[in-house]
Amino acid sequence: MASGIGRLGGILGLLLGSFYYLSISLPIQLNFIAFAILGPSVAVALAFFPARKAYYKKQEANVSEVKEVKNA
Repeated sequence: MASGIGRLGGILGLLLGSFYYLSISLPIQLNFIAFAILGPSVAVALAFFPARKAYYKKQEANVSEVKEVKNA
């Protein structure tokens, strides 16, 4: 349920944001600049969040199981 709400928010956020940019009637060059600024700013924001460790631990567990099977 929560992932469905998150996806809906992601889709609606982009739609509403793009409608807002279209409604303020900026020239095409400024629209491009506005969206070009968002990309690097989101990349910087994502750099502050740690990667999910659960996937890496699961992958490490599978590697150790494979090593045990090969050694047997």
